Amino acid sequence: MRSVKSVLCWSAMAALLVVNIGCGTLMGGTKQAVKVQSTPDGAQVTVERADLSGTTPTTLQIPRKMRSYLTLHKEGYETKKVELTRGTRTGIFILDILPLIIGASIAGTPNLNETTAGIALAGTGLGIIVVDAVTGGLFGFKEDYIEVALNKVSSMMDGPDTIRVGLLLEKGPKGQSQLRATAPVPVRLTVESRE
Repeated sequence: MRSVKSVLCWSAMAALLVVNIGCGTLMGGTKQAVKVQSTPDGAQVTVERADLSGTTPTTLQIPRKMRSYLTLHKEGYETKKVELTRGTRTGIFILDILPLIIGASIAGTPNLNETTAGIALAGTGLGIIVVDAVTGGLFGFKEDYIEVALNKVSSMMDGPDTIRVGLLLEKGPKGQSQLRATAPVPVRLTVESRE
């Protein structure tokens, strides 16, 4: 006949197994929704090391298992890179480690059935932690909403130190003189008359 303690140990192990297998993976999944907003709207956002992209405003499902960086780019604005802060989900970690702790405490009893149940429970607890760590269920991003202000790029453009401009003095349709400038790139030319 089994002792009451042995029956309780096996029952606790079975209940913890049913509730807790890959706890973080089952309770929240392996991805996290992060809403990304930019000022101005319409920036292209990509997630490094993941095949994810969108146009702001957008919500991306980002894998929790790796450190993630968002890159926002919009024509005429500076490109910005933002790192998501990744951390351990404390509640999930506690639920994951609970079978390991309970199993280890039960495994130290002199009763063979209780020791076997304790070892099995501790091994299950270790397996749960490994599953959640590998799939990313153990982790989460602190940010679920990111707003990025993009800075407008100066209208000045890089170019050569010297630009050659050709000037042509022509007669207009009414006989007046007209000055026409030609250059390889668009330039604004101001001509002052000195009399």
